[in-house]
Amino acid sequence: MVNAESTCRRIKSGRIPFSPESSIWIRRGQVYRSLLRYHAKKIRNRGNLKRAARRCGIKRPMQLSIHAIRDRLKLCKQKCKYFKRHGHKYRRRHLNSRLEAARKRRDEEAETQILAILQREKDRAYWRRLNFSMAKQRGRSVQIVQTVQEDRQIIDHSTQDEVENAIWSEIHGNRFYLAEQAPICQGWLRGEFGYMAFSPTAKRILDGTYDYSACFDTPTQELLEECARI
Repeated sequence: MVNAESTCRRIKSGRIPFSPESSIWIRRGQVYRSLLRYHAKKIRNRGNLKRAARRCGIKRPMQLSIHAIRDRLKLCKQKCKYFKRHGHKYRRRHLNSRLEAARKRRDEEAETQILAILQREKDRAYWRRLNFSMAKQRGRSVQIVQTVQEDRQIIDHSTQDEVENAIWSEIHGNRFYLAEQAPICQGWLRGEFGYMAFSPTAKRILDGTYDYSACFDTPTQELLEECARI
């Protein structure tokens, strides 16, 4: 049971393709973070920390200062960032070397598994490139808005306040006006009813206790009564 949990619950992000070159920098970064936690009195077992540093090729880890550890950790982050972007060629080189080793020792099962891994990763990379190239283009946020004045003069708005006001007045006011033309948005009922229907008048309408006046719009009254009934 313990073996199954330790084997199956290992979560690997997969952001950096595995290779011997990338794994050593990942492990060194883990050791340097553990050294910082050791200096912060959060780790007490020096033996495990020394053995982990020895496996990663870190000499005299306990004699490193905090400043030196942070500089080395910064270098590890830069290397991991490099392998995150260019690690696929190291990954293919590693798999090809394992494939040659399996062929030399005539291990057909291992050779078949490595070939399946190579083909699977090749197909995944192909479809990923295809989806990236065929996906919808994403643009940036609006930086400049142009408006046309009454004398046909075009004015550019570049600041945040000017852009927001121009979008609200030109687009919202001119395009999305159908709801503003509804009878419920005209006259005194709009102020009493409100957009969110939180007012006392809205509650009376939904409860069916509101007294409609004789000049009230008939289709709007029927719509509100149907909403109250539902």
